[in-house]
Order: sequence, then structure tokens, then C-alpha cells
Amino acid sequence: MQIEQAYVKFDNREILIDLVKSILANENDVLDIDMETPNCFDLSLINDSKRKIGVSDLNGGWISILESSKFNDYTLLLTLSDKLGVTVVAVSYSDIIGGWGYAEFTGGTVSESFFSDEEDNEEIDFDGLYDSVNGKLADYGIDIPIYTFREIANTKKSGWVLLKK
Repeated sequence: MQIEQAYVKFDNREILIDLVKSILANENDVLDIDMETPNCFDLSLINDSKRKIGVSDLNGGWISILESSKFNDYTLLLTLSDKLGVTVVAVSYSDIIGGWGYAEFTGGTVSESFFSDEEDNEEIDFDGLYDSVNGKLADYGIDIPIYTFREIANTKKSGWVLLKK
């Protein structure tokens, strides 16, 4: 399973939604961002007519963003951090390679990033990887659960708004 989810430290969901819509309408490139966390989002995903983004309710000062592609759009997240002057935290978890990581954007720059994988190990501690992601979210005081896009879209998860490209 591949899960990537982002969290924006901002207190106005409507302003965030309007900015996400504006960025989506004008985004036409994937930035090469210098960070340890792998960027699996590519140009074909930007132009995908079926692209959707889930935006959660405000919870403890954070709003979550979840892409239908299963990959964080780091260009979008970096732009949100810059335009809003806020912190954005993006996490990733992959049981395919046995890896997890995160990136923190503050004021439009990468302020911190980390990635660790256990691909070469014969036994991968999946529970430990998942716990590492949740531990990092707890470090930031983020109390919005990790979801797959399918979970929020198919179940009409309460508190989430779906945006289309």
C-alpha cells in the first residue's frame, strides 16, 4: 500500500480551498525540489482530467490534503506554504519498499525532510513503519488520521470536500 498525505497549518479552509483551485487551474510543471523524500508525482498526474483532491475540515489548527493519485503534489504543497506563509507537513508510507518519510515546508522552502526504506531487508516491520509516520504526525500535534483517497471518496467521509481539476 502506498499512502501519501499532507497537512497544512492554517485556520481557514475556504481560503485554502480557493487557493488550491487557483493553483490547480494554473499549475503546469512539477518542480524539482531538493529533499530526501522521493517525489513520485509527475507531469502526467498534473494534467489528469480525473484528478481529485480531498480537503479535510480544520482539526487542531491543521487541514489535510489528499490526492486521488496516491502521491503528494509537492509543487502544490510548496506553493501553498509560500502563498499562505504557513507550515505544510507531507508524510509518505509504502509497504511496497518498506519505507516512510516526511517533508516540512515553511514559508515556501523545504525546512526539513527525511526518508528511510528497508527495501534491502528480508523482513520489513510494517507496523513499525506505520507507527513512525503516526509518531511524526504526533510530533506536530496533528490529529487527523491517515486515509487512502478511496476511503474518503467512496464512503463520503464526513468533513471532507472533494475538488476536481
